[in-house]
Amino acid sequence: LISAVDDQNLTIGDLFLISGSRGLAVLLLLPSLLLLMPFGFFPGSSTILGVIVLIISTYMMLGRTSVPLPKRISRISLPGDKLKPGLARMLPLSLWIDNWLGRRLVKVADNKYIVQFSGAVVALQALLIIVVGIIPGMPTILSFIMLMTALGLIVHDGLVLVLAHTGFLGTIIVLIIVLL
Repeated sequence: LISAVDDQNLTIGDLFLISGSRGLAVLLLLPSLLLLMPFGFFPGSSTILGVIVLIISTYMMLGRTSVPLPKRISRISLPGDKLKPGLARMLPLSLWIDNWLGRRLVKVADNKYIVQFSGAVVALQALLIIVVGIIPGMPTILSFIMLMTALGLIVHDGLVLVLAHTGFLGTIIVLIIVLL
């Protein structure tokens, strides 16, 4: 991404084109991180963020690589000379994540059907966050699993995806036991 940014202005639409198939997974990072932080504990925040995640994951389920943005938003210009240093500051964290997560089971992570399945799983997580968000800790657990799913898709780590989906299955089993 850094190499694609020069000193000229870039639009938000251009950033989505550059990020390609990873764009939707990157979009999942922000709401899942917000749900993990104290912001997620404000009343109603889990519902709003759950709806945002539901929209993004629906596009993943449909096999799309980006969310259609209104023209007004996609034309917003970002100054390249300010964007490039910000991206450069994020590079060490990005490299650290790449080193820890790696590229394991890449055929799993790059399979379009697995990506669509991951979108369906994240959509279920978003629905649960919206519906049972009042259960203490449930949005936090689900958003951590969502974060794992997004990171697995971004760095093409199929093992992280498998662990995330297994964690979601375990969460469903615990939820059923608690509700019965």
